[in-house]
Amino acid sequence: MKLGVFGGTFDPVHLGHLVTASEVTERVKLDRTVFVPAGNPWLKSGQQVSDAEHRLEMVRLAISDDERFEVSDIEAERPGPTYTVDTVEALRRQHGEATEICLILGADLLAEIGRWRQPCRILEQVRPIVVSRPGFPEPDRQALEAVHPAAASGAVFVQGRSIGISSTDIRDRVAAGRSIRYLVPEAVGQYIRGHGLYQDGG
Repeated sequence: MKLGVFGGTFDPVHLGHLVTASEVTERVKLDRTVFVPAGNPWLKSGQQVSDAEHRLEMVRLAISDDERFEVSDIEAERPGPTYTVDTVEALRRQHGEATEICLILGADLLAEIGRWRQPCRILEQVRPIVVSRPGFPEPDRQALEAVHPAAASGAVFVQGRSIGISSTDIRDRVAAGRSIRYLVPEAVGQYIRGHGLYQDGG
């Protein structure tokens, strides 16, 4: 089995996330792609993040009609800061050694991988799938090579589609009373309105 792992804050999940997951799943021929909303993301320490239960439910709503996708609460249920190494090791125990775990990374995250907790340990257990975006700097392959040369040689680089949607912009639009239609799945938009999320700009 070939399992894609797509982590992120997803605050909120939007169409850009879904397009990226679909492109990678198809191009890398993944059997399943699991969205893993972060619990307490340490890289966003000091920033306001919506409760994990809201972010989990929005992802569930967004992917409910795509059988290739699933959502995991593995990070949301873990107390304390969220670290990718813990998630990868938990998924390895859950799915067994026969499963190839493919960690989906944006090119921006790749540049920071040396700052992660036990990055070498992560890269020993996964195949990195690096997604770049048109109009943005090319992925820093040297950052990956500096941490784990073997993982760098096995990494897959995917050219993502240029979709100018960001969770920050969506939150700002909601706070300003502007429409987010066509930026998020309709069910996610309804959830945001129904629960009064982002009304205060958070």
